[in-house]
Amino acid sequence: MSTALITGANRGIGLEFARQLARAGWRVLATCRNPERADALRRLAAESGQVVEVHTLDTGDPQSIGALSAAVGGEAIDLLVCNAGVSLMKPALITGREGQRIQDADDALWFETYRTNAIGPLRVAAAFADRVAASERRLMAFLSTHMSVAGQNRSGAYYMYRASKAALNIIVKNLSIELAPRGVTCIMFHPGWVRTDMGGRNADVSPENSVSGMLGILLDAKLPKKLQFLDYQGEIVPW
Repeated sequence: MSTALITGANRGIGLEFARQLARAGWRVLATCRNPERADALRRLAAESGQVVEVHTLDTGDPQSIGALSAAVGGEAIDLLVCNAGVSLMKPALITGREGQRIQDADDALWFETYRTNAIGPLRVAAAFADRVAASERRLMAFLSTHMSVAGQNRSGAYYMYRASKAALNIIVKNLSIELAPRGVTCIMFHPGWVRTDMGGRNADVSPENSVSGMLGILLDAKLPKKLQFLDYQGEIVPW
């Protein structure tokens, strides 16, 4: 049985990854910061017949990552999905009311965004790199966004989200170079504008379709063993 580890699995895209992988017969290590509040995830785990395990993980906390690593032990991880992310002060611009402008955001808010969207995935990937490399599939997937690409930015705003995801792209590029000799394939995804708490109700892609598309790419036996930045339909995101 193949094993997947998913961050931010309590809702939205992460929860859908857990659901679809469990349905496909995978063992799923589903993580989130507060399992006691993750009603939908705990319900999925209860209905899965022990296929889905719920674990605590705060990707911004190195001690939490270490605790999860110890709990998992030496078990091989076929697919690591780094999904956890935040989008703070979305509409803030340099104009507007004092205190609500992007330049008014304190350093702690900026760092929280970078810690969750960029530093956290790096630390999780580093903690589980050996176990991914020891698996049969040897896959790492990172949820990025086309909003991180300067050439596709025509609307502005989302300063923190865009910048932190651009940093993630560079981190994943580095990881792909370092881990390639060990047979690990890194993939970055733009999941589409997905109807989640972050994406909102007016988004045009369902979590089911987004995740189905990404898993179809990841689990394709013909997947190239090189870094790619793709959308959920398999189209290349130029970056």
